[in-house]
Amino acid sequence: MQRDLTNLIFLYAKLVRLFEYSKEEMKGKTYNEFIYTESWTSEYIESIQTILKSGQTWRREVEARKKSKTSFWVQMTLIPLFNQNRETDRVLAFWMDISEEKALI
Repeated sequence: MQRDLTNLIFLYAKLVRLFEYSKEEMKGKTYNEFIYTESWTSEYIESIQTILKSGQTWRREVEARKKSKTSFWVQMTLIPLFNQNRETDRVLAFWMDISEEKALI
C-alpha cells in the first residue's frame, strides 16, 4: 500500500514556531493545508505527488499561512525518501522563511 506522501509526521520546533501552531495541531495534517494559494488544485497536488514518486525533488517559492492567518513566503523543498524496494516511502520537507528577501524584490 502506498503511503500518503503529504501527511506531516515529524515536525521540528523551528517549523512549529514559524507557523504558530503546536506540534499536536500540525501533526497528521498535509503540507498543502499551510499553503496560501487558490491555484493549488487537486490536480496540481497530484502532480507534486507524481514528481516525488518518480524520485525527483520538488522546490518552489510559495506563500504560506500562519495560524494567525498572516501570510509569509517560504522556499519549500520536498525530497523523496525511499524504502528498501526503491519506492518513495516518505518525503523530507524543508521550509525556509524568505519573506525578507521577497520584500526586497
